[in-house]
Amino acid sequence: MEVHAELVYAECLLLKAMLTMCEDETLVSFVKAGLKVRQCYLSFRSCWDILQTRDWVGKGDRHKNQFEGGVRLGVGTFNLVMSLLPPRITKLMEFIGFTGSRDAGLAQLLTCYRDQACLRQFLASIILLGYNLFLTHHTGQGATSDYKLVREILDSKLGKYPKGAFFLFFQGRFSLVQGHCT
Repeated sequence: MEVHAELVYAECLLLKAMLTMCEDETLVSFVKAGLKVRQCYLSFRSCWDILQTRDWVGKGDRHKNQFEGGVRLGVGTFNLVMSLLPPRITKLMEFIGFTGSRDAGLAQLLTCYRDQACLRQFLASIILLGYNLFLTHHTGQGATSDYKLVREILDSKLGKYPKGAFFLFFQGRFSLVQGHCT
């Protein structure tokens, strides 16, 4: 159970860093958030190491699967966000210990999304939709969006949650980026 506590701690640090960035837009706030993100990143890396090295035999597959899903969500999101930063900032971030790969991040998030028993599967679907429908377009990389995956997620989630606000919102955005708005 201590490993799950470490994972929850990492997730709380991530939320704390996000709230710090939203608190105000000063340089001091940005630096504070950066330090919290670094601490969060190190905590997720620690969780990744635990996932890779721990002997899970006899601990129960369900516990391992939930832990693995949370770690994949956190590590995948970090990799994805890091890959979107401009090259100058990426080099600086690598110098202080961060690494990021878009392909690795997407692979981790897809693994989490495809695990229907994972508690964080819902959040992985939101992140994948947000990435493909917003982030890629705002960073000028709209051609890299995976619309087949977007359609798959929306069909699945709207079938299960036909009045789900998040998925209706993303469905509207999907129509907009495809030029199907009337």
